[in-house]
Amino acid sequence: RASVAAAARHARRRELRSLSLDSANTSSSSRFNTNDTNRGFYSFLGPTIPAFQQTQEVADSSPSFSGSNTKTTDSSNATKTSSTVSQLDFNKLVKQPEGTESPMKFYERLADEGVLQRDEKQVKALHVFDTFYHKVMGKDSSSSSSNSSSGNNSKKNDPALVENKSWFQKLWEQTNKSDASTLAGETSAGGVYLYGGPGCGKTFVSDLFMATLSKSFSKRVHFHAFMMEVHGELHRLAQMNKKTNNISNEDTVKWFADSLAAKIDVLCLDEFQVTDVADAMIIRRLLDRLWENNVRVVCTSNRAPDELYKNGLNRKQFIPCIEGIKNRMQVHNMDSVFDYRMVGSVSLHGVWKMIWESDRTDEEAKQIAHDWLEMKTQNLAGERTLRELEVAISGRRLQIKQAGGGVARIEFDELCNANLGPSDYVALCSTFHAIGIENIPKLSLDRVDLMRRFITFIDCAYEHKVKLIITAYAKHPDDLLVVADAKSFERDARDEFFAWDRAKSRLNEMQTDDYTKSKWRPKTSKWLLEQSFSLREKINVNVLRGLWQRYDKTKNGVLDESELAYLLADLNELKVGHRHVSKDQLDHSLIELTRRRCGSRGDAFVTFDDFVEYGRKGFDKIELPPSDHEKIRCKEGDLIPSI
Repeated sequence: RASVAAAARHARRRELRSLSLDSANTSSSSRFNTNDTNRGFYSFLGPTIPAFQQTQEVADSSPSFSGSNTKTTDSSNATKTSSTVSQLDFNKLVKQPEGTESPMKFYERLADEGVLQRDEKQVKALHVFDTFYHKVMGKDSSSSSSNSSSGNNSKKNDPALVENKSWFQKLWEQTNKSDASTLAGETSAGGVYLYGGPGCGKTFVSDLFMATLSKSFSKRVHFHAFMMEVHGELHRLAQMNKKTNNISNEDTVKWFADSLAAKIDVLCLDEFQVTDVADAMIIRRLLDRLWENNVRVVCTSNRAPDELYKNGLNRKQFIPCIEGIKNRMQVHNMDSVFDYRMVGSVSLHGVWKMIWESDRTDEEAKQIAHDWLEMKTQNLAGERTLRELEVAISGRRLQIKQAGGGVARIEFDELCNANLGPSDYVALCSTFHAIGIENIPKLSLDRVDLMRRFITFIDCAYEHKVKLIITAYAKHPDDLLVVADAKSFERDARDEFFAWDRAKSRLNEMQTDDYTKSKWRPKTSKWLLEQSFSLREKINVNVLRGLWQRYDKTKNGVLDESELAYLLADLNELKVGHRHVSKDQLDHSLIELTRRRCGSRGDAFVTFDDFVEYGRKGFDKIELPPSDHEKIRCKEGDLIPSI
């Protein structure tokens, strides 16, 4: 199976190289755009999703914090800040068709055109990626035959020895050195591990590299989002095992890795870090299996491989994974102490307020900060009063006490002193384009759990370009963490300290004008709708109010035809497997949804009450005229062009 998969990947790569510009232009004008740059990680295990679903993130509009979102084009400006450069869309700038421009040539061209400035540390890293690029794009498929034998050897586990072991114990099983993939025979053949301090350009370099590869066999995903999907898929496989007994418990990670390897050849994990014992167990098995399937892995991290999972529970069991990274991947240190995130023009006074007034009591200062945050969030939301709503995630409901207009206001304790994790924060960051966080205390090592959750939330908010408005008991992000013993802080190498440096750097960048003007990048509304369907009970009005934040894109209190079309396309894909919406379906749906208010003539706009009535019925499919069914089935007729 491994050799067949490898041969198929090589054949697909050869086919991609042979595509002419004419065929590329033809494919771009077809009904479905296969460019999946903005697709969520869940798309790995599913069919190709039409571009309409993905361009929703780009189309989502959010109010600007400080003026229009225009780019500076003055060529006399010699300094290109990292926060400006970080907004570049490399996928649009790289030469087409994909694979015709190496990372180094791409970088040099952008520098010559004045899009960015050369940085010696980035150039050295790109030389590493250039070498790796030629390995990925090479035509040598000799590894597939030997890979087949390694795949067979990996199955030599004695069932009698593992029968009585728990699933967690099986994840810790030692990997036989003879089972290693042919990728282990050559340093850097298995990928690139790029590490360095926060803001030195790791993500910038890796994103530039990934843009030079074909999206049909490569994928870039943030590590938090990746692990969220991994845990979800392993849970699904475990449930399948209970129902069918077709999958043995020890094979869940292997099955997931094989499914992933069937879709991609290169996986990029941004901000790779291991702080959780369950993640440590899974990552070790997962990377080994991906390498066995000749999948290359690119990682960016704040930590050197030997520093991963430092002082973690049962870390000695994770050491083979570290050795695998060092043996199979090209490990490169950016070796830069410069933080580009600090270069942008800072407007800290606009989105950060310290809870302190020299001539006021603590309670008065807290009330002043509360009033300031209330004014900021309400003005941004365009609503006089923020209301309670709920966000659905993985069968649960996350209560938000004050939200509206795509903006939420949340107490720090509600955000970080509760049992919330990456999946909850991703759902929040995909529902709200701006979040006000109230009463952030000074953090300390006495409550590492608060520190970890806050770091995770900042990572998710930064990844999705959510704008934060903050009141805190510190004047600046650099002052949030209090360390009683500085020498002890320097000696201790726990992951939290490295992660805090990254979070602090990101918090500083999130206060800059460039970041506050950047485009929101949430997961698709279809993903949020799918989370609502996962609830065991009927969808209530508060959950529907949460969904409304995404579908009411113009924030005018009603859904017009284009906004309703988004909703219908999401429902079509979830219920019948396609995103085709015909003009007849749109017109008929408008009449049916507004019939309660306007009778048989219907209305041109769907109100929130109409939306609630429809949602409480589970978004049942509205019956269409027979002729319309035929149009959709044949993918013909008067289909809405954008869909």
